[in-house]
Amino acid sequence: MAERGDMDPEEFRRHAHRVADWIADYFAAPDRYPVLAQVAPGDIRA
Repeated sequence: MAERGDMDPEEFRRHAHRVADWIADYFAAPDRYPVLAQVAPGDIRA
């Protein structure tokens, strides 16, 4: 199933759990996270 570079189901599950944990942590204490960007426009380049 992962022949096109797709994630296999277990890898997807691991990433989805990490995202859910991050969201739960955010909702538990949103004041820990900045509202505005911490860098000036143009400071980050690809």
